[in-house]
Amino acid sequence: MTIRNYTNTLLELRTCEERYRLLQERREVYYVKYLGVRSPNLEKIGSGKNWSIDGMSIFLDLISRVNPQTGLSLDEELEMLAQQIAELNTTLKRIRDNLRKMEGLEFKLYVAIVIDGKTVTEAVQEIAEKNYISEQAVWRYHLPKIKEELEAIRRKK
Repeated sequence: MTIRNYTNTLLELRTCEERYRLLQERREVYYVKYLGVRSPNLEKIGSGKNWSIDGMSIFLDLISRVNPQTGLSLDEELEMLAQQIAELNTTLKRIRDNLRKMEGLEFKLYVAIVIDGKTVTEAVQEIAEKNYISEQAVWRYHLPKIKEELEAIRRKK
């Protein structure tokens, strides 16, 4: 069973957000360079300068050109990153919500597995040892209480 670790998910989210920001900057640079407008949201009305058809075609070519490393165009990659960011935010929210509603040994077990990144077996052994109870009791009574939350996180990966 593969479980998303909170810290790694948070780092993955930050990486996606930074990549998204850099690609947005690249798109903005292309826009300014070839169309002469500061932002795609601004229109050039009454400025006396006509848009260059050549500039527009170069701009469209650059944003639709496929990156050989990703196999996606700039706009497709931005869209994919936006979806990944939304999914990662949802996963982190689910982890935080699950932590808020747990108590006692289930809380400690969930934190050891999801936040600390330990395997289920390692977490059960650690919780049993620290709380002076048998591993069998943790497997039988406490792990089933968080099994559904762990499965939900595993499915999101």
